[in-house]
Amino acid sequence: MDLLKGAWLVWASQGELRVARLRLAPFLKGISGRMASVVYKVTKFGTDMAEFEAPSNPRTGGQIAVRGAFTKATKQWKNLTRVQADAWRAYAQRQFLEEPIGQNTYRPRGFNAFVALAAKYFAVNPTEAAAPANPPTAPFDGDVIGITVAAGLGGTVVWTATAPNSASVTTALLVQRVPNGNADPVDGAYKIARFNQFQTGQLQASVQVGPGFYAVGYQFTSRTTGQVSEPVYQATIVGPVSFGEAGGRTKKAA
Repeated sequence: MDLLKGAWLVWASQGELRVARLRLAPFLKGISGRMASVVYKVTKFGTDMAEFEAPSNPRTGGQIAVRGAFTKATKQWKNLTRVQADAWRAYAQRQFLEEPIGQNTYRPRGFNAFVALAAKYFAVNPTEAAAPANPPTAPFDGDVIGITVAAGLGGTVVWTATAPNSASVTTALLVQRVPNGNADPVDGAYKIARFNQFQTGQLQASVQVGPGFYAVGYQFTSRTTGQVSEPVYQATIVGPVSFGEAGGRTKKAA
């Protein structure tokens, strides 16, 4: 019996993990669960199929910090007043996000909108006990500085700013390992290597990487709201000592 009438295959945000969106026979509402090495998941846009990836539990300093930020954000949502929660719901209705498979646009829920900004706020303000309880009232346009990138010594990637960040802005340094110097970076697969606030006399920031090819970039983050600018994707680092230009698309941030 032909249950699958077709599928679109694209790269998902997990990097090399392939994901397909399935067009099912009319009498099927969806498929969920795991079969051998394939996982099925029902989403608001249809049934997605992906390769099964064994779960891991990385406990690096960066991963622990990310989990802590999300935990603080979700706990704070539960303690918001009804008026504050409704303000976030209204804010979410004005936002449009793009899901990675079919490029469909959708509006997030108020909870998701709050957690996204609150978690980012905690990431750049790790000692703060609470994120802003009310949604932003103005867009965030990033910063006015320019940033270049090059390979440094000892297997590092070095970002150099033309001027200090504004007092309320910090910079996320983005990296993505790619198979070779001619590979196209994957939308959504860039990782935040670290946050850095460029300051007078400290206009360089470096990240240690292993040998290989890296697509790199940066993104500005508001220290007062957690909002982010559109990411800027720059180049591919070849090995630990040289670099060359590489392709990549600028994707609008949520």
